[in-house]
Amino acid sequence: MTHSSKIARNDLCACGSGKKYKKCHGMKKASTKGNTLMLILVGLLVAAGATAVITSFTADRSHVGRAGGVWSPEHGHYH
Repeated sequence: MTHSSKIARNDLCACGSGKKYKKCHGMKKASTKGNTLMLILVGLLVAAGATAVITSFTADRSHVGRAGGVWSPEHGHYH
């Protein structure tokens, strides 16, 4: 291993495992960014889905229906 402050990917890992840095702690460091990005993406999709569900249940549908139909509050639609 060189004495520079930066560890090269093919140098032995400083943890003493005997593995190359890229196969030991190098992969863990790189995958953290991907995991964080995936978590943010999934969180945004869940929030968008929850918003769509809440909006669909709370939307005022009293103005939609057939001509001459009668709104049935028990069933939640026109007859």
